[in-house]
Amino acid sequence: MISEKTTEREARAARAFKWLAAGYVSIGGMLSAVYAVAGNWYLAVQALGTVAALAAIFGLLKLLRVRPVYSLYTAIVVFTFAAYTLGVACSLYKTLPGYDKILHMLSGTFTMMLALPLFYVLKSGHQVEKKDCALAVIFCLATALAVAGIWELAEYFLSRILDIDPQCVQATGVTDTMQDMIVCTVGALLGLPSLIGYYRTGEGGIMYGPTEIFIEKNLKRG
Repeated sequence: MISEKTTEREARAARAFKWLAAGYVSIGGMLSAVYAVAGNWYLAVQALGTVAALAAIFGLLKLLRVRPVYSLYTAIVVFTFAAYTLGVACSLYKTLPGYDKILHMLSGTFTMMLALPLFYVLKSGHQVEKKDCALAVIFCLATALAVAGIWELAEYFLSRILDIDPQCVQATGVTDTMQDMIVCTVGALLGLPSLIGYYRTGEGGIMYGPTEIFIEKNLKRG
C-alpha cells in the first residue's frame, strides 16, 4: 500500500513539476536567443537542443502510454537541466573543475532511482515483496553500470563520426573514461542504503517511494 508520506510527496512533486518544466524551457529558449545575438551559433543550437531533449523524453513516455509519476518526472527535469542545460549549453563541463565527475556520479544514483520501477515492469505480477531485495539490488546496480558503459560507447562512436574528443583521449588516454565509470559506480552505491531500507521498512523516501506510485498507475490498470 502506498504510504501517506509518499502520496504527499507526489502531490508536491506534481505542483513543482509544472514550474520546473516551464522554467527549464524558458531558460533554454533565452540562452539560445542570447547565444544567437552574440553570434555563437553552436551554443545557440545546443541551448535549443536542451528543450528538444526534454520534449523527446516526455514525448516518448507519452507514446509508450506511461502515466505520469511526478516525483520521477521532476527528477528527470532536474537531472537533465544539470547535465545538459548547465553542463553543455552553459559550458560548465569545460569551465567548472569537477562538474563533469559530479554529474557522472549523480547519473549512477539517478539511474538507480529509475531502475527500480523497471524491475517491477519485468517482474511477473508486479508485486513489491521483501524477498525482492537482493535481486532488485543486483538489477539496479547492473542497470546503472550498463548505462554508464553505453554512455561511454556512445561518446566513442561520436568521436569517430564527428572527429571530436568528448572522452579526452588525447589528454588523458583511458583515464577520463575509467574515472567516469568509477564515479558512476560510486553514485550507484550511494543509492543502496535507501534501496535496502525500502525493503526493510516499506518507506522508500524520495528515491524509491515513487516506485509504488508507478506500479499503481501503470502496472495495475486492470
